[in-house]
Amino acid sequence: MASGAAPFGTAPALREPARLDGLLNFEQSLGASTVGVTVRRTRGYFVCYDTDQDAAAIEQVRFTAYVGDNNDIDRGANANDNSYDDLSENRDFYLFEPFILPPVSVSNAGLEATQGRVIDNRSSRKIEELNQTIIYDVSAFSPNSAAEGTLGFSFDLSMLLALP
Repeated sequence: MASGAAPFGTAPALREPARLDGLLNFEQSLGASTVGVTVRRTRGYFVCYDTDQDAAAIEQVRFTAYVGDNNDIDRGANANDNSYDDLSENRDFYLFEPFILPPVSVSNAGLEATQGRVIDNRSSRKIEELNQTIIYDVSAFSPNSAAEGTLGFSFDLSMLLALP
């Protein structure tokens, strides 16, 4: 490796990630504070799909989770927050799930490419500050940006929380 470059290079941030607050329901439904809460386990199912996948396109998707600032949720995501961007390479992800949606065969061009995964993560992360939460980011990258389709995702996750 020359000059500190990543072994596979760093892909440019071509799309803005979707950003969600993982503890929003906990705070709103129970009226609880997240300070001192430790996420012990995250389990469930995540699926991503491209509804207009081109026969020449390969979509790369990353589903990540980390302890972040509530203000990041409020201001929304931008292209620099994409997990493929250099600015995110030192973020402390406790969940990092990569997906590759292969190109659809020429005879099936325009059909949906789908990939799902069962997630069972036992990494622990503690919420230590008033303005912190668990942030889920879904970032995407396509080497052929002109061939990008309509990327979508859905998930059903549960978190085991240890209260202070």
